Amino acid sequence: MEPDDSPKNKGGRPTKFNETIRDKIMAMAGAGKTDVEISKAVGVSRSTFSLWKNAHKISDTLKDAKNIADELVEASLFRRAIGYEHKEVKVFYDSKSGECVEHEVVKHYAPDPTSMIFWLKNRKPQEWRDKVDIAVEDIDEMEFD
Repeated sequence: MEPDDSPKNKGGRPTKFNETIRDKIMAMAGAGKTDVEISKAVGVSRSTFSLWKNAHKISDTLKDAKNIADELVEASLFRRAIGYEHKEVKVFYDSKSGECVEHEVVKHYAPDPTSMIFWLKNRKPQEWRDKVDIAVEDIDEMEFD
């Protein structure tokens, strides 16, 4: 008998994993979904999903997809913190002609203080955190009235 190069069947139910599921997993990761959300969407337990990441060598690709989503959110948070503007098309009704008229405008968004605070607390926690450290020297030497 010749040796079999195919993976050994350890018994149990055959895997649901296929290319369609793989594509769905990657799309969801790129959309910022968590492993728990992804595993529910593809109909497997969290532990099975963890096994799939190793068995099907998708762990690194999954991390890359999630990092792209995180970077998009970081960029959006930064833009919101410093303020930004963009062009927008407004549609108006011209009562004289009875037609809709499109007009391009520039929409401005002021810097958002909540986004600024969030950014600074996370990027410079030593300078911007709310927690105040109070050192207690020696409680035995303190006088209480």
